[in-house]
Amino acid sequence: MCQIDEHNNDDDSRQQQRLTRRLAGFAANLRNTGLPWHRVVALVALNRWRKVRTGGDCCGNLGQPGC
Repeated sequence: MCQIDEHNNDDDSRQQQRLTRRLAGFAANLRNTGLPWHRVVALVALNRWRKVRTGGDCCGNLGQPGC
């Protein structure tokens, strides 16, 4: 007989909740800037590129879109 691993289901549920919270925070960071959308998109691209270029978790511009 196969056993269902309930521990795995709990881990999957927690991961899904963390992902949902991160996405909600990211969306709020984009909405609450007061900037025009073309500027928000440019800042997201620039800040994400800085994170990729430096290999860090942060771009150094806390609070800006995409950081």
